[in-house]
Amino acid sequence: MAMLSLRIRFVDDGVTKTRQFDPSISVYEACCQISGKVSSDHLSEYTLFLADEDSKKGIYLEPARNFEYYILRNGDLLEYRKKVRPLKVSTLDGTLKTLMIDDTQPVANLMAVVCAKLGITNHDEYSLVREFPEGDENNANAGNSIKRDYKMEHLRKKLKTDEETNWINPGASLREQGIDEKEGVLLKRKFFFSDGNIDSHDPIQLNLLYVETRNAILKGTHPVTENLAIQLAGLQTHIQFGNHDETKHKPPLVDLKEFLPQSYMKNKGIEKKILNEHKKYIDLPELEAKVLYTKTVRALPTYGVTFFLVKEEMKGKNKLVPRILGVTKESVLRLDERSKEILQNWPLTSVRRWGASPHTFTLDFGDYSDRYYSVQTTEAEQILQLISGYIDIILKKKEAKDHFGIDANEHSTVMEDTVSPLKAIVIESNGQKVKTESVAKPAILRVPQEASSYTTGYISEEQYTSIEITCTEAISGVLDDLDTTMSESNNLELEINEQKFSDYRENILKTSKTLVENTKSLVAGVGVSKEQLDDSSKNAVSTVLKLVELVKSGAASLDDREVQIQLITAVKDVASSLGELIKGCFETPSMDELKDKAKVLVTNVTSLLKTVKSVDDERTKNTNVMESTVELIEKDLQRNQIVSNYETTTESLIQSAKCIDETTKNMLDIVYRGKPNDVRNAVQESHKSVSELLTACQGKNLNEKVLDAGRQVAEEFKTFLTTILENSKRPSTTTKRVLEEVSQRLSSKVHYLITIVEHIETIEYHLLDSATSIDTAVKKLDTIQPRPYEFKVDETCWKSDEVILEAVKSIAAATCALVKTASLAQHEIGVDEGVDGLVYAARMVATATHSLVECAREIIEGLSSEDKLISAANQVASCTTQLLVACKVKADPNSDATKRLLASGNVVKRATENVVRAARQAMKTDEIKNLILNERMVGGMAQEIDARSDVLRIERELEEARKRLVVIRQAKNKSIDSY
Repeated sequence: MAMLSLRIRFVDDGVTKTRQFDPSISVYEACCQISGKVSSDHLSEYTLFLADEDSKKGIYLEPARNFEYYILRNGDLLEYRKKVRPLKVSTLDGTLKTLMIDDTQPVANLMAVVCAKLGITNHDEYSLVREFPEGDENNANAGNSIKRDYKMEHLRKKLKTDEETNWINPGASLREQGIDEKEGVLLKRKFFFSDGNIDSHDPIQLNLLYVETRNAILKGTHPVTENLAIQLAGLQTHIQFGNHDETKHKPPLVDLKEFLPQSYMKNKGIEKKILNEHKKYIDLPELEAKVLYTKTVRALPTYGVTFFLVKEEMKGKNKLVPRILGVTKESVLRLDERSKEILQNWPLTSVRRWGASPHTFTLDFGDYSDRYYSVQTTEAEQILQLISGYIDIILKKKEAKDHFGIDANEHSTVMEDTVSPLKAIVIESNGQKVKTESVAKPAILRVPQEASSYTTGYISEEQYTSIEITCTEAISGVLDDLDTTMSESNNLELEINEQKFSDYRENILKTSKTLVENTKSLVAGVGVSKEQLDDSSKNAVSTVLKLVELVKSGAASLDDREVQIQLITAVKDVASSLGELIKGCFETPSMDELKDKAKVLVTNVTSLLKTVKSVDDERTKNTNVMESTVELIEKDLQRNQIVSNYETTTESLIQSAKCIDETTKNMLDIVYRGKPNDVRNAVQESHKSVSELLTACQGKNLNEKVLDAGRQVAEEFKTFLTTILENSKRPSTTTKRVLEEVSQRLSSKVHYLITIVEHIETIEYHLLDSATSIDTAVKKLDTIQPRPYEFKVDETCWKSDEVILEAVKSIAAATCALVKTASLAQHEIGVDEGVDGLVYAARMVATATHSLVECAREIIEGLSSEDKLISAANQVASCTTQLLVACKVKADPNSDATKRLLASGNVVKRATENVVRAARQAMKTDEIKNLILNERMVGGMAQEIDARSDVLRIERELEEARKRLVVIRQAKNKSIDSY
C-alpha cells in the first residue's frame, strides 16, 4: 500500500514537518510516531486536528479511526495540538474558576467534569450559558429570520421570561460554537428536578440556589405579595448583615432595589417593615437562613417554571394574542401573560407527542384533550430541548423496568416529531421496555425493545456510550483533574467562605462510608442483573465525585502544600481503585479478583481517613497550644503587677511592643490556614513576646502608666487568642467579626504604649540636653582667671574675683544636678499635661545659667557690673522655681523622686544666695579701689595733659588731610565732565 504524505504542523512550536504514514494505521498510532514516544502521559492531551478556514468547521481526528476513514490526500495539513484547553466557568454567586477540559468533547460530556470540579453532583440538571454584552446583535436570538415584533419584545422584557438565556448547545463542542479560551461561560441550573433535596448539607448548591431564587424574586420572575416580599427581604438582610443590631441597622440601611421587587420599592414605610422582619431571625445560622429562603420561594406556584412568551390563537377569532407557556419537571403550563396565573396544566405524562418548527410549537395530549395546542414562537427548539431534558432525567432517576413517566400507574408514552431535517424523533408505547438510541444529530430515537438500560449521546454516527464507558470516562476526568491540581501550585484556591478543614471532616467521613457501601453493592451486583450493576456503578461514581470535591475543598482550606498533596494523592488513589473495580465488574472476571480489587479500594479509603484524621489531630494540637498560652499569659499578668527594682531601656520596651503588633498580624494570617508547625510556633512566640513586654514595663525608670498600658496590651492579646480559640470551635460570621475588632483594639493599645514610651524618651533627651549645656558652661568657668591687683587694702578685697567665680561654679553645678534629678522625676508625670512646661523650664534654667556664667566673665574682665551679676543670679533662682513647679504638676509629693528634686532645688537656692553675697562684697571692694585712685589723682594730671596734647596734634593733621581729599575729588570731576 502506498504511503500517505502529510504535513504536520506542531502548534506549540510553530513548526511544520512532512511525515510519511501508512493509511491503515490509527490516529493514536500516528500520534505516537509523531511524538516519538510509544507511551507517554502527554499523548492523552494531544491529538491531530484537520483544520478548516472556518475554525468552527475543523474536526479532531478520533484516536480509534484510521487515516483512510477521513479520506486524506497527500499534502494535506494536520495540526498536532493540545486537545486540553482552559475554560473560565463562573456561577451566579460570583465564583470564577478556570478548568481544564477536553476540547474534542461535546458540551454534554463536559458537564460531569465541570460540575464535579465545582462541587456539584447532579450535573445533568445544569448547563452552560453564553453571556453576550447587553445590546450585542450577535447573540443567539439576533439571527432569527422572522419579522421582529417590538411589542412582544417589550412584553418579554417586562415579564422576565427565559428566551434571553443563551444556552450553549450540549450536542456540539465549544470550538464548534465559536467559544474560545478568552470567553467565559456561566454555569446555571437548567432543570429544576432534584433541587427540593438541597439543604445545609450541600452548601455549594444551596448558595447557588439561594442566589438564583433571590435574583428571580428581585427581577419579578416570580410574582409575590407585599408581605412575602418583606419576609424574603428580611431574610436576605439577615443573610447579608447578620443579627439585627438596633444601633447599626436603622433606615436608610439598604438599597431597596437590591432587596425588593421594583413594584414594592416606593411603598411607604417598607424599609422599616423589612428591619422589623429582620429582628425575627436573630441567631439563625446563615446556611439555615438560606434554606428557609429557598424553601419559601419553592412554595410559590411559579417556582421551577421556565417561561416562554408565545402567541396563541384566540378562541372564535382568527387572531393571535400573547400568552406564556411554561415547562416544569411535571407539567406543561399555560399562564396569563400579565399576572403569570396558571390557566391550564397538562402533566408531562399526558403529552403524547409534540412537533417543533422554526416558527411554531405543537403539543398533542392524546386522550387528555380533543385538540392540539399550537403556539407561534421562535423558541420552539428551546422548548423541545427542555421537555426532552426533563424526560431524560426522569428516565435516569427511575428504573425503566417499572414505568415510563412520573407516576407508577402511568404507562402513557410520548411521540416526538420534529420538522427540522436534522431531527427525526419518535417515541411510542408498545407495552415493552425502553431503549434509547441516537439516530440523528442531536436528536434521540426511542424505540420499544427488550429490557435494557438507556444511554445518552449526541453524534449521529455513534450509538450511546455504555454505563461502563461513561463511568470510566468520569473517573478518568477526575484523575486528570487531580493530576492538574497537584502540578499547578495555585490550582487549590480557597473560595470566599468561612469554612475550615474541620467543616469538611464529617462530610468526608460520611461520604467515605457511603463509598464503601457502594463498593459492596457493586461487587454484589455482578452476575445479578445489568440494571443493578449499572445503578451500582453510577452510585459509586457519583459518591467518589462528591468525595473528591470534599477533599479538594478541605485541602484548599489549608495552607500547607505538603498536606494538600497528601490529601489529593490519597483521594486520587481511591478514585483510581474504584475505576479499576468498575472495569473489572464489567469485564466479569472471577469473584476472587473482584474482591481483591474491592479490598484495595477499602484500603485506600482507610488511608484517606487516616490522612484526614492526622490533619485534624494537628488542629487539636494547635488548640491545646493556644489554651495553654492563654493560661501562661494570665499567670504573667498576676505576677507582673508592681514596678521592679531594675531599669529598662526604652529601646527594648518599644521592640517588645512592636513584636506583639507584628505577631498579631501574622496570627491572623496563619493561625488557621498556616502549616501546623507555623501555627504552634506563632502561638509560642506570641507568649514569649507578651512575657518580655510585661517584664520590660516593670522597669523602675518607668512610671505606673507605662506598666498599666503594658498590662492592657497583654490583656487584649489574651482576648485575641481566646477569640481565635472560640472561632476554631464554633466558627461563624459573628466570631470572625469580633476577631477583627479585637485585633484592631490590640493594635491601638500597642501603638498607645509605644507613644507613651517614645514621649518619655523624648522628654528625657531634652532634659539631659539641658544638663549637658549647663556642664559646658561650668567648664567655661575653669578658663576664667581672677584679675591681678596692684594694691591691697585687706585680705577680703583682693579675693573678690575668686569668691565670685567659686559661687558661680557652685550654682552652675547645682542647676545641672537639678535638671538631671528632674529627668528622673519626669517618669512619674507620663504624657499628660505638664510635660511641655517641664521641658521649657529646664531649657530656661540652662539659658539662665549660661547668662550667669557670661556675667561672671565680664565682671572679671571689667566689662560689667555686679548689679548685672545679681540680676542673672536671681533669674537662675526664678527659672529653678518654675522647674520645680513643672515637676510637681502630676508627681506624687511623697515620692522619693520628688524629695530628691526638692533637695536639689534647695542647693540651687543656697548657691544663688552665695553668688548675690559675693557680688555685693565685690561692690564694696570697687568703692575702696575708687578711693585709692582719687588719692593718686595729682600724679596722674601731668600724664593727662600730655595725652591731650597728642590728641589735638593728630586732629589738626586729620583736618588738613580731609581738605586735600576734597580738592582732589573736585579736580577729578571736572576732568570727567570735559571729556
